[in-house]
Amino acid sequence: MARQVRIEHPGALYHVMSRGIERRELFRDDRDRERYLGILERSVGRFGFRLYAYCLMGNHVHLALETGKVALSRVMKSVNTSYAGYFNVRHRRSGYLFQGRYKALLVDKEEYLLGLVRYIHMNPVKAAIVTRPSDYQWSSHRAYLSKAPKWLAVDDVLERFGSRRSVARKRFAEFFKETEERPYEAARRFVQTVVGEEGFARTIFERIEPETLVIRKIEPANLVRWVAREEKVDEVELRGPGRRRDLARVRAICGFLAREAARLPLSRIARELGRDTSTLWRDVEKLEEKMKTSPALRREMQKRRARFVRWGNNT
Repeated sequence: MARQVRIEHPGALYHVMSRGIERRELFRDDRDRERYLGILERSVGRFGFRLYAYCLMGNHVHLALETGKVALSRVMKSVNTSYAGYFNVRHRRSGYLFQGRYKALLVDKEEYLLGLVRYIHMNPVKAAIVTRPSDYQWSSHRAYLSKAPKWLAVDDVLERFGSRRSVARKRFAEFFKETEERPYEAARRFVQTVVGEEGFARTIFERIEPETLVIRKIEPANLVRWVAREEKVDEVELRGPGRRRDLARVRAICGFLAREAARLPLSRIARELGRDTSTLWRDVEKLEEKMKTSPALRREMQKRRARFVRWGNNT
């Protein structure tokens, strides 16, 4: 499976999730939880990001985090590495603590900040650990209802409920008792990475190079089928022995998308097309050479690649 694309820019709001390897526990007692929160506090000061919400569950963590000048990847690497080092020393273990890379969804702040905070704080309730979010000690919910630590950015959330702090806190608590019209968990996902409306997602994707997008997982047969449909060629002919120039070009597009957008080896696509791997490789190389000298072809292939990735990650 290809790695999920990382879309990073200053001022972006992320829903970050880190899980224990093989779903094992990340926290064995309250001392572990206090240490993790201490690392978060120091990281806010060091990296200059805004932390709106957190929830420490048994084997995973949820964060609502807005980046500053330092990239999210650097922030999370520091946080997870620091905590894993502490945990392994204290509990006399070795090896990985977290399951691969953290997961991060880029969220439309204007539309879903409140929904994201609510979603994070409701995790212990949904897990049947407590009956109310305020009963759970290891989330940021209580900080919103009383005096919050300086490193937790509650103001941007509370000010949406009123200018007076006492009124805002009361309305914040009531917000968790209401039924949301547009809950965060029901929001649209684009390329399994961006959460929000289509206009927001389009703006985000326009900021990044198409080459950075990849499909998380796709079968070679589906890739070939998509290309055949896009290029308006017969799929049976495309998989057949014919050596027409137009078919060779479409097969080259299959190989290009496989390698550059799906991280699939050309050998798998060659088998799917019933071709020799070396022949397909030469056709792909010719296509890429033409792209170097033809801006129009390069733009065309970039657009096709972006459409393919969006289709593949939303099917």
